[in-house]
Amino acid sequence: MKKIYNLFLVASLFILGIISCEQQSEVPGGIPGMGETPGELEIKEPFVPPDGVSYEVVGGEELSLEDIIGSGQNKLKSSLNNSVYGSGGSIYNSDFRLWITVKLTFTNKSNKNRRITLKKGLIFKVVEPGYQNGILLNRVIFYVKAHCSRTISVIAYCLNRGRDGSNENLHYTIPGVTDSKKMWKKLLDKLENRMVNIENFIVPSGSPSLKSINEYDIDKYMEIADHLQNMVWTLTNDGTELSQEQKDYLESLPKIEE
Repeated sequence: MKKIYNLFLVASLFILGIISCEQQSEVPGGIPGMGETPGELEIKEPFVPPDGVSYEVVGGEELSLEDIIGSGQNKLKSSLNNSVYGSGGSIYNSDFRLWITVKLTFTNKSNKNRRITLKKGLIFKVVEPGYQNGILLNRVIFYVKAHCSRTISVIAYCLNRGRDGSNENLHYTIPGVTDSKKMWKKLLDKLENRMVNIENFIVPSGSPSLKSINEYDIDKYMEIADHLQNMVWTLTNDGTELSQEQKDYLESLPKIEE
């Protein structure tokens, strides 16, 4: 009789464990470290720079589009020329806000120029509590000359709606690429070869473009970023599926011409 009771108790605990896991996955977001879901951000691939290259996460920044765009629309200020990459931001109280911008310095001690790739899904993890973690929704590519250093600013999407954005007093690490199946299946995989990053929409000052300047539109960038940021929050904070309207918008995004 005691043996039967013990078997019943074990079976009951097993069933309760299954129910508990199911309930945990149904909380808003349900992705560890994103939204308000507790737990560590899950990483499937660490960030490793090329041979001979080291990097330093200088810290957060508090940039606006006005800091990036010069007096002529679609042109970078000379002080930020060729140094701003990535994508992010959304409309807040009728203004467009860049929630997360991180400054990085790469040093190339090798004898060759190095290509640096920040992969799609790369996570920027904030050290201080109560602030937003960030994610890249599309890859960033840039080059560092041999025996040179280069500092860039990377714009990212917010993973924790309701928290404060980046500023110069914050510190970040780059653990690697997210392992969130939900983020990959619902969003990241849908953005392959799509115009998302700010460098796709502005012409660097002094650099001739292969396309007409009329094809570059910072207003279009803001529209896309706002839609994508809200899709991220749908998955991380709301824990719901993307709407059909959101899915259709993803399909409508312009493709990058090779």
